[in-house]
Parts: sequence; C-alpha cells; structure tokens
Amino acid sequence: MKSYDLFDLFAAWFTWMAKPRRILTGKLQDAGWELENRLREKKKEKRVVDFNDLEHFALEILTEGEEHLPGPVADELSRQYDEILVDEYQDSNLVQETLVHC
Repeated sequence: MKSYDLFDLFAAWFTWMAKPRRILTGKLQDAGWELENRLREKKKEKRVVDFNDLEHFALEILTEGEEHLPGPVADELSRQYDEILVDEYQDSNLVQETLVHC
C-alpha cells in the first residue's frame, strides 16, 4: 500500500478545488470589466459623471506618476491652506486615502 504525505494530499485537493473557481473568477472578472467599459461609454455619451469619477479626476489633478505622489497642484494648495476639512472620509477607500494625504 502506498503512503501519502498529508501535505501532498492537501495540495492536490486544493489544486483540484481551485481550478473551477479560477475559471469562474476569470469569467466574473471579464464580465465586470465589460460592465465597467459599457458604463464608461454610456456616461461619456450622456456627458455625465458620478462621485467615483469626481474622486478620480481629483486624483489626476493632485497627483503625478504611478505612485500617485503629490504633484504641483497639491503642493500649491498646501502652501495656500493650513487645513482642509474633509467630510465622510473613508480610510478603506484607497482613492480617498491618497487624496487626503496629498
């Protein structure tokens, strides 16, 4: 009788279980990207923006580079204002977190 290492059995089981999930996750991710693209096109067509768009526009204006470091506009605002009050800030939202730290 062949003996099996518990770790090997677990790794084989996990690999077997994960494969359908990867396929499903990939399809869901593709559907999500398609939905996002369609939504973006409809908003552009109707010339409307939502709150998420406003956050990202602010991010583009205030930061530079892929690291989203504070840019010239953020530096200028920092010189003009000692404090900026923020309402409804969520530290779990990476865009808002980056904007607050600019």
